[in-house]
Amino acid sequence: MKELSGGYSPNKFTIKKDIPVRWVIDATAPYSCASSLMIPKLNIQKNLKSGENIIEFTPKETGRLVFSCSMGMYTGVFNVVDETNNVVADTGTDSTASTSAPSGTCGAGGGSGGGCGG
Repeated sequence: MKELSGGYSPNKFTIKKDIPVRWVIDATAPYSCASSLMIPKLNIQKNLKSGENIIEFTPKETGRLVFSCSMGMYTGVFNVVDETNNVVADTGTDSTASTSAPSGTCGAGGGSGGGCGG
């Protein structure tokens, strides 16, 4: 996934319950709000550095794992499916390839370095 000044791309993924995930994030805008990445349900918070960042976790239940910047302006989701049924909770576009990142701002004005605790 790429971290951009305007969010994450792609920002929707389908993963399997109990299968370890190695999430590779290429941070291209380390001073934007999007660089302060969190998955509250897993107690994961990471300030992305420029270049490659890796977050590893193993989802233990099916459903949605929402990730976002620390202010919640830029978001994405992991749809966790069971090995046997492959049912996705979210009816939106799911991808492991490419989707558009959301647009908007995150309290950052001009070149101030952002306002999301990054």
